[in-house]
Amino acid sequence: MIKRISILFFISYLFSDNHQSHNCNQDIINLIPSNEPFLEFKKEKCYTSNYIESIPVIDGILDEEIWGDFSQIAIEGYAHSFIQEEPENMEDPSFRTLVKVLHDNNNIYIAAKLFDSNPDSINRALSRKDDWERAFSDQSDWFSIEFDSKHDHQSGYVFSVNASGVQLDAMSFLDSDYDLEYNAVWESSVSIDKEGWNIENSIPFKMLNITQVEYPWGMNIHRYIYRYNEYSSWIAFERGTPGISSQFGHVFGFKEIKVKRFIEIKPYTLVGMNKINNLLLEDDQLYKDSFNRVKSNNYHNNPFGLDAKLRLSSSSFIDLTINPDFGQIEMDPEYINLSYYEIYLPEKRTFFNESVAMFETPIEIFYSRRIGASSDSTDSNINYAFKFIGSSKSGWNLGSIMAATSENNQSKNYFINRVSKDILNGNSILGFSGTNLIDGPNTYSAFSFDNIYYLHNNLVLDYQCVRSINNNTYGNAQSLNLEYDSTFPLMLSYDMEIYDKNFNINKVGYNERNNLKSHKLTVGYKNTQPNLNLFRRYRWDMTFSYADNFDGLKLNNSIVLITKYYTNRYNKFSLGYIIEDEHYDDYYMYDYELALNGPAFLIPKTNRIFAKFSSDSKKQISFDFGLASSTSINDDKLLESSLNIHCTFGDSHVLNMGFEQISFNSSFDFLEAVEGDEDEDMNHYIFSNTSGWNNRYSINFEKYFNQKISLQIYSEYFIHYNRFGDYREWSSEENALIESEFIDGDGTPEFPSLYTNGSMEPVITSETEDGQIETEQYLNPNYYVGFFDGDGTPEFPPLYTAGSLEPETSTTYDGEIETQQYLNPNYYVGFYPRYSNLNFNLSFKWEYNNNSDLYIVFRVSKSVNGKIFNNLNDFLMYSDLNDWSEKYFDNSIYIKLNHWFDI
Repeated sequence: MIKRISILFFISYLFSDNHQSHNCNQDIINLIPSNEPFLEFKKEKCYTSNYIESIPVIDGILDEEIWGDFSQIAIEGYAHSFIQEEPENMEDPSFRTLVKVLHDNNNIYIAAKLFDSNPDSINRALSRKDDWERAFSDQSDWFSIEFDSKHDHQSGYVFSVNASGVQLDAMSFLDSDYDLEYNAVWESSVSIDKEGWNIENSIPFKMLNITQVEYPWGMNIHRYIYRYNEYSSWIAFERGTPGISSQFGHVFGFKEIKVKRFIEIKPYTLVGMNKINNLLLEDDQLYKDSFNRVKSNNYHNNPFGLDAKLRLSSSSFIDLTINPDFGQIEMDPEYINLSYYEIYLPEKRTFFNESVAMFETPIEIFYSRRIGASSDSTDSNINYAFKFIGSSKSGWNLGSIMAATSENNQSKNYFINRVSKDILNGNSILGFSGTNLIDGPNTYSAFSFDNIYYLHNNLVLDYQCVRSINNNTYGNAQSLNLEYDSTFPLMLSYDMEIYDKNFNINKVGYNERNNLKSHKLTVGYKNTQPNLNLFRRYRWDMTFSYADNFDGLKLNNSIVLITKYYTNRYNKFSLGYIIEDEHYDDYYMYDYELALNGPAFLIPKTNRIFAKFSSDSKKQISFDFGLASSTSINDDKLLESSLNIHCTFGDSHVLNMGFEQISFNSSFDFLEAVEGDEDEDMNHYIFSNTSGWNNRYSINFEKYFNQKISLQIYSEYFIHYNRFGDYREWSSEENALIESEFIDGDGTPEFPSLYTNGSMEPVITSETEDGQIETEQYLNPNYYVGFFDGDGTPEFPPLYTAGSLEPETSTTYDGEIETQQYLNPNYYVGFYPRYSNLNFNLSFKWEYNNNSDLYIVFRVSKSVNGKIFNNLNDFLMYSDLNDWSEKYFDNSIYIKLNHWFDI
């Protein structure tokens, strides 16, 4: 995102006439606290905003008298003397930039003149608002201004506009990262003339969290020139200096303002339907041709909803959403996960993403995807949600979220609270957090204490301890991170995580696992000014990791070496090597259907190598390619490859195509746990030799008609194949995998093998005069649909054998069906031996008024569990009902209209 800037070379520039703004005097310098970070390097970078009575017209034309004369000679009263960060760190920029900041009681007004000797070369790109990768980054010329209106050196607000007039706003937090989900309503306009391009912005004070008016705010200004790949800032530091808002200069003059209370209301109406048409096997272990059709047409029952924001003061506000709709969010990638470890999914809903930094902690006791979670991401299941954010001048910060959800007549109530205090002159934080879920008679809670100590801007200590309480079951966890990073070549970090056996926050938060003690040490070396002309910079990192559980089992012992290189032609490539020593996985024998975990399993030593190359993304066609390979001492193999191609056509068309493949071969792979007939308390843990692959094809097309109207289309085709065989059982006595009579049976009908044969032998054969065996069929290829179906007669059978043997069954006296065998795993849909899925998402957006939108969203998802196909057309046309497969179809279309009112 917006880049962090610099330190040592700046010392000499500060005392050079070319790099001083000359806007500081002793009176305002005295207002800067003595504990200001980097004070000795930026105390001359200050600017005073003047109060105005007349309001400028925001049209991108700098012709109002209040702006004065934007000439390269008349620079008094303007922020100027910008400095390059890239590509020539701490050098003068290619062109002059002049910026003026003014204000009245309601707004901050910014005018900027960005001089350019060749205005025809200014690059413009269209996109939707807040699209950093498409419209900013290195894809167009752009301008950005940042304010730290709390002057806490940890947070800030970013307002950016590119040469096409596309806006981006964001919040910075913890002096280290950005939150693009912050959404402000502000005005901007751009124009291009013979001297370069011009910008006018109007930013309402009410969009900012303001605790500082008597003393200065932090401020920094940035400019990017596309054709030179040049990034310059009003205040800059040497490459690699950590920090964002702690590096800001200062802006004075806002002490006259007083933010009034106001209400923003954004009602919406939504019409649409969701169509489901699934064909499910009635018993997916027994009957291949007996289906249950699940079919529904669900119309949106609550066509009206409301989002509202109430500004209580200059530093506090309330967000409220009633019957929220999240139908316009993008689809999650398709995945198959049969392991114990839950896949983490990013939040995409604006209500929860806005101000999310307030609630972020290393141990994530609040994972917003828990609220309103359902199998259908277009159905939020949220009745209402309430959020309060507030700050005080003394450094107190308070955040609170309440939400109520309902599904199948079941209600849940969520409460998330956090309070923090800036300490040690505002450079460190103490925080207290709590979460609570009331789910019927059950209560799930977590309480957290965390602190971040900026011992120096280059040395950070982050500690957190958490207690979970789940129906009177108590658990504890701790997290510690100590990190040193600076402009010097060496960096060091140490991470520790401890989660006891009873720790569980996964009803409201996210924690991959408990029963863990983990330690990680990373040593890094970086060179930001290498002597080799080929590279702009490079970095090497070596990480040593060790983890065990509270039973003393070693869970991880690895060494990771990663090198990253950035070339002068703006290509990037990285190489890595991982040595993972022999260790245990205590959740390897986890049966996801039974939610049953078996004994810990010893994982052999593995070596992994990977590489990734990314070409210059400024080119019309760019790409990135990745390759990774893993090999164990058992000669098990895993090969991963990916290719993504990015194409831009003019400033309004974007096409992205992607391909990912994973192929694997494992001599041992846990399959399932099976209860023993001889003892219900005894479980048999079955393993299989497994080979297979995953293929993922994706395409994304974006068309921007102008700044307000856009169309985005995304589609993904996912194919998964597994082949199981050579079944073995885990023996706790021998601590090894063994051939087992429980799997193979004894050859008698009374004690058959655990799984149906499924050998797929050709069933129609004959013997020639010379003793040769002839067959009218080919062996079932296991994972491709047959080319020919035959006519159902012995003379013309299908090309391939049926390849599946149904379990033999018997009926008890009460009509229950009993079987002595399980279906061959290569046909049981619960193991996803063959799976095909296609997702399609179309989103049309028209921002017809300020912060008011019309959406049209069309989505289709089709899956076949039990088959994969020769081509996409065969998949789309497939509708057979007579095989070991299930079909899932989900189709929805929604039209949403909202309108923003400012009261």
